[in-house]
Amino acid sequence: MPIVLPRRIIDLSPTLTEDLPRRLWGTEVLARFGFSETLNWKHIVRRPPNPNWKAYIANSFLELPTHGGPHVDGPNHMIEGGASVADYSLDLFVGPISLIDARRLPLNESVPLEFIRNYHISPGDIAILLTGFVPPTRQGELPRYQYLSPEAAEYLAELPVKAYGTNGWSVDSPPRDDHPRGGPSVHLSFLRRRIPCIEQLHNLEPLLDEENAVFVGLPLKIHEGNGSPIRAAAFVYE
Repeated sequence: MPIVLPRRIIDLSPTLTEDLPRRLWGTEVLARFGFSETLNWKHIVRRPPNPNWKAYIANSFLELPTHGGPHVDGPNHMIEGGASVADYSLDLFVGPISLIDARRLPLNESVPLEFIRNYHISPGDIAILLTGFVPPTRQGELPRYQYLSPEAAEYLAELPVKAYGTNGWSVDSPPRDDHPRGGPSVHLSFLRRRIPCIEQLHNLEPLLDEENAVFVGLPLKIHEGNGSPIRAAAFVYE
């Protein structure tokens, strides 16, 4: 059987930088979780003592968050004693994309089940919510984006979708003091069924013009990892 290569590959990951937490989380969220505003990256370059030698070696030690930038949540992110990202089957991270465009809905409000039903999402799809994500830029500000209602999350999880993703900061609402629910219900709808939650995707808009796209985004195999960065992409076919 001939191998069919994609017509186009769309990069769904931004470039990682040391100020990633501050850019995507904002100082208010970082303070609430007790995280620093920048990442610790150490770069070491070794050059030979003899200038006639051509050797050059560069190495880096990078501190990366498991839930910063495009990443996947493991069940143990929200479920004590749950499975880790290393326990996921890799086939869960490759599948047809069903894109849900929620940008016209109000920011920081949930997307109702009736809205989701307008999209013909099939079992085995990787459903991705395109939000109007607005990163925090001022002290005390929280990320703003749309997120699934508990009913919509249960509907997708019961289909079941293969994975659920968003370009929002979280699949649940921002960590507001006036939290409209009793807890992280969207996370739990998926994670208790071992359906990966993928957050903080990037550059989803080009997918609006594509009808036949496959998501690919593999996590690192981290022992007991509650999350992992991924390099996400969409493979577009004819």
